[in-house]
Amino acid sequence: MAEPAVSSEDDGALSLQPFRETDRLPLNDLLDKPRLYRRRFVEGVGEQHPLAWDDTHLTFVVRHGEALLGVAELVRDNEEPDTWSFAVILDRHAHKGDGGRCATVLVEYAFQALDAQQVWFWVRRDNIAVQRFGARLGFECMCSMKMPGGEPCEMFELDAHRWAMARQAAMHHYFRKPVSLTDGEHTVAGREGRLVA
Repeated sequence: MAEPAVSSEDDGALSLQPFRETDRLPLNDLLDKPRLYRRRFVEGVGEQHPLAWDDTHLTFVVRHGEALLGVAELVRDNEEPDTWSFAVILDRHAHKGDGGRCATVLVEYAFQALDAQQVWFWVRRDNIAVQRFGARLGFECMCSMKMPGGEPCEMFELDAHRWAMARQAAMHHYFRKPVSLTDGEHTVAGREGRLVA
C-alpha cells in the first residue's frame, strides 16, 4: 500500500539558526536579487542585507526543512542597548505564513533571551500585510520616513509591556506550524501556540 503524499507545506519545520561563514556564499546568491535588497537606491541598485553574528548584529539563517529561504536578523541600537530592530528577508519559495512565524519567534527571542525593552522594524508604506502583522503583535506606528531613493516607509515599535499583552494570541496564531530558533544557548520553539524555551 502506497504511503499518502505529504504536502510540501508540511515537509520539515521552519528553523532559524545562527549565521556561519559557510552560509555566506549561498546567502549572498539568494540576497543578490533586487526584490530582496534592504534598500533600493535606484532601479536595480540596492543594499544587500549585511550578514553577521556578533554582540550587536544577529543574523539567523532561515530554512524550511532543508530548503534555504533567507535570513532573519536582530540589530542592537548603538545608543539604546536594550532596543533591537529586526528584519525578515525571505525568497519567493517561502510558504504562506513563514514571514510571520519568523518575525514572531524573533520578537519572542528578543524579549526573552536578549532582555530587550523595545523592538522595532520599518516597512514600505504600501506593504499592508506587514503592517497588519505588526498590529496583531501590538506594534505601534511611530513615524513616517523616507529611505534612500525616496521610498516612503513606516516605523513600528513594540515594548515589553505591549508584547506581554499580545504574546499569547500571537503565539497561537503564528505557531500553528512548527518553528524553532536557536542561538546555540537559548532555544525558542513553538507549535500550536505552545512555547518551549
